[in-house]
Amino acid sequence: MLPFGRLGRPHGIRGEIVLRPFNPRGTDAPSLRTPLVVTVGDRSMTLVAARPFREALLVRVEGIETRGQAAALTNLDLALPRQALPPLDAGEFYVEDLVGCAVHDQTGRLRGQVSKTFWNGAQDVLTVIDARGEELMIPVVSEFLRHVDLDVRRIIVDTHE
Repeated sequence: MLPFGRLGRPHGIRGEIVLRPFNPRGTDAPSLRTPLVVTVGDRSMTLVAARPFREALLVRVEGIETRGQAAALTNLDLALPRQALPPLDAGEFYVEDLVGCAVHDQTGRLRGQVSKTFWNGAQDVLTVIDARGEELMIPVVSEFLRHVDLDVRRIIVDTHE
């Protein structure tokens, strides 16, 4: 399962809820074939409908039929199975695929290993843990990520130090 977006406020009274994809290109609802088993928070649920709504999607989840039930899902992350997402173009990657990669700076110095990723509201961020157990946060933007090679599980970064 890959993180896809965060559920927002309920919409209407019949259980629809706003889904804000982490990637703005994720609002292409026709590419989401329903029904689709997804993860909402830590629960497995079935997405039964998705349609475009402003810069987001309106979604319906099986078993969620009221505004109150939808409100209980607010601020939970929704993850999709990898096969539900479109194929990647050359040079593209899913941020989750970076977990476990070795991170080197531009001088070749090993900075640590990606232990997890998170969305900070503006972009994805890598949490890199070094040999001493200290954390280094790297924004997943071209200014910081200089090269990603998933075949050898290596990332070259510019830490701006």
